[in-house]
Amino acid sequence: MQGMAFCAGPLPKDADCGEDKRIQSRQHELMGDKEMKGISSRMRRCRAQVAMEYMILVGFLVVVTIPLILVYNTQYRGTNQQIIANQCDQLGQKIIDTAESIYYLGQPSKTTIKIYMPQQIVNVTVGNREIVFMITGQGGGISEVVKMSNVPINGTLEPSAGMHFITVQSVGSYVNISST
Repeated sequence: MQGMAFCAGPLPKDADCGEDKRIQSRQHELMGDKEMKGISSRMRRCRAQVAMEYMILVGFLVVVTIPLILVYNTQYRGTNQQIIANQCDQLGQKIIDTAESIYYLGQPSKTTIKIYMPQQIVNVTVGNREIVFMITGQGGGISEVVKMSNVPINGTLEPSAGMHFITVQSVGSYVNISST
């Protein structure tokens, strides 16, 4: 038979575990039962070796993947916190700019602006020429975003997330800022 190789004796110790089934079948015909038992125990060892290599590979992947997930999660939270702080800074600046314009126009100037409050805002304080946004941070800590005004301001803002209409009104000596 050309192109077909098979051994007449037992398999060498370094035999490939994935041998062709036809060769094994032919060997079974040529060898006795005692020699076949040796082949079958080697095949079991090969299967056990493959299973062990598979478990080592899966273990390695788990050991590498868990720290990557933890680093990603930490980075995501830090980035999310920075985005919220930037949103508070921008909306505070928008309110301050509007308040300064209304103050210099004088009493009874009034306008309404539309703003979006981020979700992690716990409290907003308006007074003493500043707006202070208190936001929840990583690990439950609270951080502040403060915007200073050149004109006296006073008022109250709701810290609830979502779209808000803010009324900015000059009352003479200061500007009143309130949620509507």
